[in-house]
Amino acid sequence: MEIIGTHVDHSPVLGEAESEVAILSTAVFWNAPYVIANHRRHALKAGVPEAVVNAIVEKRRPEAVEGRLGQICDAVCDILAGGVVEDARFARYEAELGRAVIAELLVTVGYFTSISLGMTLHALRPKE
Repeated sequence: MEIIGTHVDHSPVLGEAESEVAILSTAVFWNAPYVIANHRRHALKAGVPEAVVNAIVEKRRPEAVEGRLGQICDAVCDILAGGVVEDARFARYEAELGRAVIAELLVTVGYFTSISLGMTLHALRPKE
């Protein structure tokens, strides 16, 4: 797990804000308060717009997010929703983000699924 965590922390294809969108979205999906609190701060510090952070924390799909960050938000929401992504939608992700970014998002969501579940299992709560 440590190797994966180190890779995610130093992603060669995702910017810090993009990684934080994937991490925060995953933590919210798994209802992991400790991870949510920490990565909410990290996301804002990394430049994720507050409206996007608030939407994620409120379990809403961020709306009207432009450019690559918007594509990242959409792709992460689709990954966490499970099921099949329509061919046209996947083709758009592939064209605009590339397969390396899609793969990196899968790794990030998978890794932070484990982290979120572990933190919740151990009942870790954010510091007040």
